[in-house]
Amino acid sequence: MAAFDFFAVDVRPYFTHNPFFNQPHSYWVWTTTANSNGAFFPTIEQHPSLVLFSADLLSPGFTHNDWAPLSETSEGTHQRDLSRNPILRALKADHYIETHRFCGHRFMRASYSYETCHLIFEEDDKVPK
Repeated sequence: MAAFDFFAVDVRPYFTHNPFFNQPHSYWVWTTTANSNGAFFPTIEQHPSLVLFSADLLSPGFTHNDWAPLSETSEGTHQRDLSRNPILRALKADHYIETHRFCGHRFMRASYSYETCHLIFEEDDKVPK
């Protein structure tokens, strides 16, 4: 299985071994000298049977403003446009289809503001190779 994007590695502790052949660490590497998604095209050329991609979606939750009293909240406004994501577009072009979606709320400042989803993609077996 291959994994892409920041929150994809958060499922790794639930395995006794690393399930991702393209993510050598059990954490997202924060550095300017390496790009964990940079090897996307060479990874996809290996035709992994499963691809895990994580995404943050806008949620109806609220994020408390740290600079205001907790009774005042501001609604989250950031949303990732998945239709423009280059990795998801490339997966679709390579005939991968989304087969599963697992979502949950991400805790933030005594509430939640995002829905974090893990999207599972598999090669479309109806497309001739």
